[in-house]
Amino acid sequence: HSFDMDEARREMQVNFFAALRLFQRAYPFMKARRWGRIIAVGSVQERRPHVEMVAYAASKGAQENIVRNIARQVACDGITVNNISPGAFATDRNREALSNPVYAEKVKAAIPMHFAGAPEDAAGAALLLASEAGRYITGATLLVDGGLGLPGSYHLDLSQNFNYNITRHDILSHICSPACGIRSVRLRDLRGRSGR
Repeated sequence: HSFDMDEARREMQVNFFAALRLFQRAYPFMKARRWGRIIAVGSVQERRPHVEMVAYAASKGAQENIVRNIARQVACDGITVNNISPGAFATDRNREALSNPVYAEKVKAAIPMHFAGAPEDAAGAALLLASEAGRYITGATLLVDGGLGLPGSYHLDLSQNFNYNITRHDILSHICSPACGIRSVRLRDLRGRSGR
């Protein structure tokens, strides 16, 4: 096999280095407040890497490793660091791939729950991890994948046109949508009354 090294650099830049830089910028402010919530958006490919998406899967695995490593280092500062790992989601990024009914059925058949997720499926996980209810959860990866990441045998021939990942924008768009009942999310809204 040959690998596109430019693609590998792009994936590491977006999924590893950007996450590390964002953490470094946010950490001093969170430490000063003795409270913070960092949520990375990973991928089911951290556990079930697709053979045609080596660079992407590796970059998401590296990002998940950052989460576990940093979570231990900053827990004493009142900061939680977690990872949401989405599976196959029906988002704008996947609309073209899922518009083929035969292909869409293959995707659904590979997911134990037999349907692709929607942004609101990941929004609940993000709300939990960002809220006071998630204050004792750190260093965790929360799979939001309909069971796609479970051990077991399945064969799914996904083309590179299919994105396993749901974006932060997809999740935040739903959290802040009227359907979710929350108009905006501010740091103080998520902190709860204790101020932690």
